[in-house]
Amino acid sequence: MRRNIAASGLSIGICILLLMTVFTNLGFAQGEEAPQQSYKFSYFQVKPGMALEFEEFVKSLIPALKKMGATEMTIYKTSNFGMADKYVAVTPLQDPAAMDAELSESQSSVPVALISALSAISRMVVSTQDFMLIPQPDLNIPPDEGYEHKLVVYLTIGTAPGREGDFKKGLKEVVVAIGKTDVKGVLIGKVGVGGNLNEYIMYLLYDSFKEMASNSPAVQKELAAADLTSLETGVVYYMESEVLIRVPELCIQPAAQ
Repeated sequence: MRRNIAASGLSIGICILLLMTVFTNLGFAQGEEAPQQSYKFSYFQVKPGMALEFEEFVKSLIPALKKMGATEMTIYKTSNFGMADKYVAVTPLQDPAAMDAELSESQSSVPVALISALSAISRMVVSTQDFMLIPQPDLNIPPDEGYEHKLVVYLTIGTAPGREGDFKKGLKEVVVAIGKTDVKGVLIGKVGVGGNLNEYIMYLLYDSFKEMASNSPAVQKELAAADLTSLETGVVYYMESEVLIRVPELCIQPAAQ
């Protein structure tokens, strides 16, 4: 459930701080030299009691997806905090020419096994959503090269139209403050077509719940000292928080470079 925030200047900092006290690889562009790579995010809300069947369904698709040319896919699921049985699939967004080519292909070009499997998904899933996520390299604190995501604090932040400049200024201060702690990395993306264009996604990377909890005092200290005055009332409309864990057996690992 989205929650409206009567935001003070510390709105984002306080929400993150409260979250901290209770408890591959997305591949976002990691610096200005890297080519900008957008991503397709797919949400799957699985019906109660059907999570294991859904995971087996995804596993059965992997050979067909690879045959069709898929080279990278990362799948996460909620763990302990957030909507139960929610899965998030992340894939690099292909170039527009490839998308146009798909429009002209007949369904007969898709493997029969894949068509058969896809027909079963409505039985397991309550709802789905696909949207583009555009990385924000200037706001990121990339993890160490080769770091494999394990546990992600997933924050969805709704901003006020016309206040994006103030929001990004305040968010940068939040990221700088958190970056002074033992968090493994912070990644930011802006939601594009298919979703709410006033939303941002924020990832805080940890190896475990224990590590997240032990880092909480440091997060509290740094956020309390940060200048978050640009995040005044009216800049942030709402914030949703979940914890996701990566599901290795459902992922397609990119080939080593």
